[in-house]
Amino acid sequence: MDKRRKGIVLFITLAVIASMLTLIGVIFSYLNESKGSAMDTAAMIQANLLYRDTAEGIKGMIKKSGNDKEAKKAVLETLYSAPISIRPAEGDIFVGVECKPLNGAININWLGYENNETSKKLYDIAQLLLEGIIQQYNVANPSQLEEMIRSAVDPEYGSGVEKDYVKPKPGIRSLAQLKAIVLDYRFLSDDPEVDKIDWEKYFSFDYDSLTADSGYFSEELIALLFAVDIETVRSEWSQGDDLTQFVRTFGGDESFLDTKIFLTDISEKMHCHITYGIGEEGYAFGFDYRQERIDGFEFYGKQ
Repeated sequence: MDKRRKGIVLFITLAVIASMLTLIGVIFSYLNESKGSAMDTAAMIQANLLYRDTAEGIKGMIKKSGNDKEAKKAVLETLYSAPISIRPAEGDIFVGVECKPLNGAININWLGYENNETSKKLYDIAQLLLEGIIQQYNVANPSQLEEMIRSAVDPEYGSGVEKDYVKPKPGIRSLAQLKAIVLDYRFLSDDPEVDKIDWEKYFSFDYDSLTADSGYFSEELIALLFAVDIETVRSEWSQGDDLTQFVRTFGGDESFLDTKIFLTDISEKMHCHITYGIGEEGYAFGFDYRQERIDGFEFYGKQ
């Protein structure tokens, strides 16, 4: 075989090897993707099973208390007090359950009651809070942020702002929806200050709710809405405390104190966040519980 022939054979051999290596790389990549997809599918199936079992377990716990208000309150306080973690002695499975009052802040949808005579006080509370947040965090374009949030709550509010982000249903019904609106604002106004706002500490999203579980308000919310020194709130406030008594004791602003709005009894409405592990991966999902009705399942995926 002459040198020219040998060179051609060598070139073909190297080309074939290179092609085989590429093919092997593609196969391994496909296998890894398939493995990941299989894990995600297994995680989704596991989420549905855990959702059913956890929801029914919570419903059963509350039902056992019957009409005994104190017993029911004890169950709810236990659920709200701290996350519950379950990890068997053997194996690599774990499950974490954390529940919080669905109305443990000011309902952002109260911003839609500006022209409602019977619910105007709810609007005043939500508007004062929004203005306070905007001022406290030095938002660069206050009018635009307010316009975008209020237009989402009530699509008929204002004009001149693009409403592509507004969903067919009026109202802001989840933290994720509010964050999407704020993200739009952040890029429109080039305002990084809004990234510092922990909206969950101030607002809730149970669209039709006209009351709030005031015993579970955040320290930041109490300090801002009732003009109580934040350090005082941090040292003196505990979850489950009586808000009215607390505000009066520490000389806060009582203008909006109303036990018909800020409930002292805990309502049977909560959002539960479930984390769980499959192998070395962690996943999460959430759902809402409203007086024996369970809905709002959302799979959050890999954490």
